[in-house]
Amino acid sequence: MQMSRSSSLFDPQRFCEWSIPRPPLPDVILETGPSRWTGERVREEPRALPPYADIVIIGGGLAGLMTFFHVRSALPKASVWIIDPQKELGGEFRRQSERIDQRIMRSPYWDHLAPDGDLSLIEYALLNTQRLTRKELLQVHLGLSGERSLVPADVFIAHVDHLIRVYRAGRSWHRSRVERIEEGQDGLLSSITEAGCVVRSRCIVVCTGIQQRVPQLTDFGTRIEHVVGSGMTACALLISGLSQGRAMTWSVRPPVRVRCMDVTQRWLRPAEVELFAQRPIRQKVAEVFEARRSSVIPEYAMILGLAIEEGRLRVSSSMSRAETESGQVFKSVGYRPRTSVLKGLARITFGYPALGRDLEVSPRIFVLGAAAALCIGPAAWNIAGIRMGIERLLPPLAAYLGVNLNRYRITGVGPVN
Repeated sequence: MQMSRSSSLFDPQRFCEWSIPRPPLPDVILETGPSRWTGERVREEPRALPPYADIVIIGGGLAGLMTFFHVRSALPKASVWIIDPQKELGGEFRRQSERIDQRIMRSPYWDHLAPDGDLSLIEYALLNTQRLTRKELLQVHLGLSGERSLVPADVFIAHVDHLIRVYRAGRSWHRSRVERIEEGQDGLLSSITEAGCVVRSRCIVVCTGIQQRVPQLTDFGTRIEHVVGSGMTACALLISGLSQGRAMTWSVRPPVRVRCMDVTQRWLRPAEVELFAQRPIRQKVAEVFEARRSSVIPEYAMILGLAIEEGRLRVSSSMSRAETESGQVFKSVGYRPRTSVLKGLARITFGYPALGRDLEVSPRIFVLGAAAALCIGPAAWNIAGIRMGIERLLPPLAAYLGVNLNRYRITGVGPVN
């Protein structure tokens, strides 16, 4: 399957950024079907909040779960609780993946949530080879050799479920939304939920994720035939519609960037991150915006390019009023960090809170994930960036609990060029 280079939609200059020794394999995406682990999903009932915990994690998405796993591993005696409003842990990620029919992860096999010494994502895939296709097995072997590899989304989610079971995260989860944080005179922090429940703790880690910049009016259950945007969400929706035999329309501003990952390897280098931290805030925000500008993986670009050539996908640079109001248009035009729970505790600049090097936004209150981008850099949104953040915040977390943890290093990450 080849995509014509004559099309002006995809930027040919970006094809040099693939940094892989062989062509992409779009067939891996097309052959990967619905979840093969449907009957093995973790079904935990949320628990009542205790009056006290050593550490409270606000948010049970990938960043919150990853923090929980690493804190449990490094500080096994600490009492840790997750507060999240979704129906299940990791619920927002699961729901988004199902909504857009996401079949593969953009991150490679070496990006996963497990602490060092636990079953890694690629080891989990090797234990379940009977569920994988031959082309998916090829990707596993590419990952073992340290090269870029495509991870089926259901394999990634099943590995997350495995870690939830191993660390018994469901037994330390309260289902609710934290409305505000209050600092007590006795040095303890209070997390107050929308239902009025209160848990006091020594430390809080805020992992509240992201939200769309523009509110989405179209329901995912609607028969979507028109997609606006050039990111992974938009492209996954287009490919899902095309695979169901629908004629799709794509409103996008060319050229579309083609990248293996949403940020380049540059932002995973410690020296580059340190230089970034020293820059003025306005420059940081501009660099984060530019580095995280929408892009699409080569496999998606090839599938969509072929659909354009075959006439199954129409590309439009604008929408008519009738199309906008049809209810079948999905607008995927970017995301921003959720920071409402930090109101009154931190100075928010251009949507990002001001942080110290240890990701401390206020005494004993830490921030992880997309909201830490002004400290970690553009990679803060990614699993690799969350790992970098955990390395920084675990030593001060341990110090607040009276535990000596001078350094916390995570070695189980992939190569950085």
